[in-house]
Amino acid sequence: MKLQRVIITILALLTYSWAEAQSFSLSGKILDEDGHGLPLATVSCQEQHATTIANIKGEYSLHLKSADSVKVRFSMIGYQTKTRTLRRPKGRQRMVVTLYPATTLNEVVVKSDAVRDAPSTAGNGIEELVQQQAGVSTHNELSSRYNVRGGSFDENSVYLNGTEIYRPILAKTGQHEGLSIINSDLVDKIGFSSGGYEAKYGGKMSSVLDITYRRPQQWEGNIQVSLLGGSAYVGYGNKHFSMSHGLRYKTNRYLLGSLETKGEY
Repeated sequence: MKLQRVIITILALLTYSWAEAQSFSLSGKILDEDGHGLPLATVSCQEQHATTIANIKGEYSLHLKSADSVKVRFSMIGYQTKTRTLRRPKGRQRMVVTLYPATTLNEVVVKSDAVRDAPSTAGNGIEELVQQQAGVSTHNELSSRYNVRGGSFDENSVYLNGTEIYRPILAKTGQHEGLSIINSDLVDKIGFSSGGYEAKYGGKMSSVLDITYRRPQQWEGNIQVSLLGGSAYVGYGNKHFSMSHGLRYKTNRYLLGSLETKGEY
């Protein structure tokens, strides 16, 4: 009986040693570019269908089978994925990996005169451009008013050259308020936010439309004429002085007069 127990013990030890030779444990830490632990990063070996998640300190531990080569993948949302290959790993392996932020696109600045060339029935090119943005809706194509994320049309702040435009009287529903206060010919930059804007704009409105007028560097001008109105712009500037002048006229008489319902406009 004693001999049988000794034989069984020896066989068990040999089996354990063989199993240990066929597997290994991998542990370590995942760091960000500043050397801090990256929590909840993923460590996986797709060939062996083994995956683990790093703890709050970025530490991980994974038990894998040994092979001629074992590929281990380190990944995290917002970071570049890294793959490390281990050659005939045995026993306990330790690996510290640094993940760097994913490559981001550089800032893109789009410059275009499409606002001036876009067709408009109301002569409010800027507002009609805003009405095409996500979360913005309008119920009157002849009006410059718009609603943002379900708010009222009078809950939209408008800033012109850094100054908020105070509008104590706004057109009621169903009324047409005429030309917008914004002259499209003079616009240089347009900033629009339907939420999450800077604190300097306050937080009681649904959106912010921030308009910056151009500062001419030389003589420039523009004239537009149509059956619905016209506009003229002239500007001049140098290193010490700049000025801009605009004139606009609009009428919907010919447009509304073509409808079946007759009236005075």
